[in-house]
Amino acid sequence: LTRRQTGIDSRIELAGFPHHALDTYLPKLVRAGKRVAICEQLEDPKLTKTPKQKVVETVTPNQPPKVETKPEPKSEPPKSEPAKEIETDGSPDYTDNPDPRLFAYNLFGELEPIGKPSRQPKPAEGAPKPKPSVEVKDIPIKKFRPLSEKELEFYGSLNWEDNPPINGFYETMMSIAHRQLEEMRLEREAEEAAKQAAANGETIQEGGTVIEKTEGDFVPGRQPRMAAQKPEPVTVDMSPRPFSEDIQFFHHNGSMVVQDDMVGFLSEVRKNGATFNPLSLKPEQAKRAMLYVTLSETYQQLYNYEAETHEPSEHLREHLNQYYDEFVEKYGNLNEKQNVKFILMDANGRDALALERGENGQFVKADIFDHPVSFALDEVTSVDTPMEALSASLNKYGEVNLEYMSGLVDMDEDTLTQNLEGHIYYNPLVENYEIKDRFIAGNVVAKANDVRAWIDREEERIKGFPGYDGVEPFIAMSKDSLKALEEARPRRIEFDELDFNFGERWIPTGIYSAYMSYLFHTDVKIAYSSSMDEYSAEASRKNMTIWEEFCVRGYYRTYDGMNLLKHALHNTVPDIKKSAGKDDNGNDIKVPDNEAIQLANTKIDEIRNGFSEWLEAQSP
Repeated sequence: LTRRQTGIDSRIELAGFPHHALDTYLPKLVRAGKRVAICEQLEDPKLTKTPKQKVVETVTPNQPPKVETKPEPKSEPPKSEPAKEIETDGSPDYTDNPDPRLFAYNLFGELEPIGKPSRQPKPAEGAPKPKPSVEVKDIPIKKFRPLSEKELEFYGSLNWEDNPPINGFYETMMSIAHRQLEEMRLEREAEEAAKQAAANGETIQEGGTVIEKTEGDFVPGRQPRMAAQKPEPVTVDMSPRPFSEDIQFFHHNGSMVVQDDMVGFLSEVRKNGATFNPLSLKPEQAKRAMLYVTLSETYQQLYNYEAETHEPSEHLREHLNQYYDEFVEKYGNLNEKQNVKFILMDANGRDALALERGENGQFVKADIFDHPVSFALDEVTSVDTPMEALSASLNKYGEVNLEYMSGLVDMDEDTLTQNLEGHIYYNPLVENYEIKDRFIAGNVVAKANDVRAWIDREEERIKGFPGYDGVEPFIAMSKDSLKALEEARPRRIEFDELDFNFGERWIPTGIYSAYMSYLFHTDVKIAYSSSMDEYSAEASRKNMTIWEEFCVRGYYRTYDGMNLLKHALHNTVPDIKKSAGKDDNGNDIKVPDNEAIQLANTKIDEIRNGFSEWLEAQSP
């Protein structure tokens, strides 16, 4: 740190350290070959500018250091003692200080003890030397952050067959999600196997330790060790079966239901039964589907009960709020993107989506969660006009109730129908009046044919009848209704005016199947799901036309004729990728394969353009 001149050309290097750190620095100086003089201060530094010091000990290499306890400085100088030199071998000797302390500088530059080294006991003479042992530890492996339930549901739905990832990020997340789902499945199977084994008194394995439940006395050292048996995979019957529950008024073909803790769809629905078609769902998807089915059925029961009895059901309404709040908390609003596609798979899905309405950019509960909507809470006792009576009947009963309307407006039914002419029409198919917007709607051509057939059948029945049958007024009203339907019939469109585009939803799928069977030279079946707005296609037997003629081979995947057919039906083009090299991590750098995309687009256009030519050839 500094130096002191001892002549014109010589100087002494000086350095300072705290007096309590002498045991630390003295060995260092000795090992460095320095001769160390230990001095004591003889005067109080407060009383003199340069206090006198006296050498009390000198330590040189090859001399054992001896550090004596320094007394407190006194005002009177002690008696001088001659300096003594101690020979040492150059290394510190702790014989006089068996428990030296280690010091280190802290953040503030102060020396602090950092612990006391423990003295190892000397081994006894003749004792065997301990063998060196090596402790093997598992190297920690860096794991990915566990994905949330929503991330698992989204990325877990990706696969290379029908829902491939669109880029490298989605491919990575797909692999992570599938690995996490597999780990979760294995953990559940292990837990179930352990619970079953514990219930049966069998061998249980926990953390590599085998525990066996036994009876009788315990014999130390003779505990049997048995390898835990892996649980056998459980096979689930996914074949269609009769629906075991009672058929409800809201059950239709395509309704999502739950049976035997499995989610599925109904088909062949009749009054006394239906067919249950199970769905193969992941555990998380099955839980969401079961909660949705409970919510949807509760809503249907609540609305139907209040519409029929005109009495509020607070019990069902409480359950509806409970199921809705639970669904939203776990899976989000019904109308969110990740739920809409799933809910529309149900035949009653659109009714369930109506349980929410949008306000200020957010989804809120519909009115049925708070009060009845199938009938008016305030009873109407009288109105002034027939149109007001018609509105009151529709609000209360949902249909034209002439008896109720007559009591409100104080008119007989004949006068009332005359005043509402053009607003209501008699429909003989339902044996009641219907409002114009309901009667003259839908397939008016088919409805007109049915009404005409009813009129012809009744006129034939009373033909030659000698008296009054009573059906004559209804036949007359039905003819007026038939006339309104005939006037609403749309103009017949000629074949030349039609523009047939491959994939149009109004064209029957049987026509698409016939065309693709002709084009691919094999039996092709095409189906359309209106709830999901998607086509599906399958071939009974693939041939060279599918494998070679209508095939595009990309760098990562091959698109055969069936894959291109699905894109042709949806009017899309596959996003084909190729590798442009490797990144720093050794992963492929994926870029669009424009050549393959252009080839796929050409073959898709060939499928779409050939449909109009084939269809024209089939027309007479």
